[in-house]
Amino acid sequence: MTSLKRFVARIRNFAASRRGDERLREEMESHLAMQTAVNISSGMPPAEARRQAVLKFGAAESIRESYHAESSLPLIEAVLRDARYAVRKLWKSPCFAAVASGSLALAIGANTTVFSVAKQILYQRLAVPNASNLRLLAWTGTSEHVAVHHVHGDYDLLPGGLATSTVFSYPAYQQLRAENRVLGDLIAFREAGMNATIGERAERVLAEMVSENYYRVLGVQPELGRAIGAADDTVSSRPVAVISDVFWDREFGRSPAVLGESIKLNDTPVVIIGVNPQGFTGAKSTIPSETPNVIVPLALQPILTPSTDGSSWLTNPAQWWVNILRSGALAMRQFNMTLLSVFAGLALLLAAIGIYGVIAYSVTQRAHEIGVRMALGAKRRDVLQPVLNQGMVLAGLGIVFGIIGALALTRLLQGYLYRVKPTDPLTLISTCALVAIVAVLASYLPARRAASVDPLQALRCE
Repeated sequence: MTSLKRFVARIRNFAASRRGDERLREEMESHLAMQTAVNISSGMPPAEARRQAVLKFGAAESIRESYHAESSLPLIEAVLRDARYAVRKLWKSPCFAAVASGSLALAIGANTTVFSVAKQILYQRLAVPNASNLRLLAWTGTSEHVAVHHVHGDYDLLPGGLATSTVFSYPAYQQLRAENRVLGDLIAFREAGMNATIGERAERVLAEMVSENYYRVLGVQPELGRAIGAADDTVSSRPVAVISDVFWDREFGRSPAVLGESIKLNDTPVVIIGVNPQGFTGAKSTIPSETPNVIVPLALQPILTPSTDGSSWLTNPAQWWVNILRSGALAMRQFNMTLLSVFAGLALLLAAIGIYGVIAYSVTQRAHEIGVRMALGAKRRDVLQPVLNQGMVLAGLGIVFGIIGALALTRLLQGYLYRVKPTDPLTLISTCALVAIVAVLASYLPARRAASVDPLQALRCE
């Protein structure tokens, strides 16, 4: 408890350090004045009386530093003092500071983009075999020339009058799949909210309508029952469904007798033929809370989600509503990732060179000052810390400008990186931490050289 009170007192004294300094100076001056008066009364001339009072009192600056060491937070004070000094030095060399902080901002922007892409491609994968080989197809075109009449899904405008979306018409999917020679097999699916009735209970569920090759291409086998197949995905087939493991546990208590049970989706009876394995989150999301409760064949669209005019979206090329996943090799994606990584590494290298150049130049300019400080007894830490703090000030400026640039270019980056967030908080924090570490390392070499300088050599510098 005593230690805590002392720490709180230190924080309070640190917050009121200026007033504390003034009180300490007043007390020291009062003590010197009293001692000077005593010396004068003993017959000393005023000047000699003052000198003897100062000699008897001791080194005032040393007393002041000892007082702060015991009552305040000297380490934080020293860092702030060095930071202010670094800002003043950088203000006198704006070109060098701009080069270093600009390099850091470029490094943050480039690395944030690359790491966001890598996070999406390498880590956020579906819980299926060979998930890295799956890609969601998207189309991009000029908004005035896009041959799309009704889009039921995402539709984003891009700079330059472009538009992009990941929804296609079902006839377009059939044509792509029939004429596909290079993309691997194609899966069509569509998520939709539906009203489900289980016995006497009704609830809102997330359903996914899928093509007949859905389970085969994904390589997923139900943990109970069978998967949807070609015989189920026709307009004349019996309506069937595969439910999620969570839905099976919640509504049927994991009973094996669920197979053959009938539930209603939008008042349409469907028969349960299987249960998806645990951890399977569907074709679109990796988030467990977004797992579809029920998966049904796409052929059920006309009766589960009928259009207002009574037409079937399965045959209407004007209705764009299905998403398409492709499987296949990723040689081009891997090459692009490698290329992006190289550019990100070059940006980081340029940032390190920029910081090293600025700090080395500053050390050269301060050679005489450093020599004087070391000749007066400055410790190695007292020389290292200001130089490192200068590098951290540069890093701070670069991080601020880098974050501002990343936020300002969000729309442009999203136009080239579909569904990848360049301002992902975790990625941005990780990138800033990486750049800060690089800045410290780049500043350490000039700082170490400054701390090992020969005072005699430094004092000869002009």
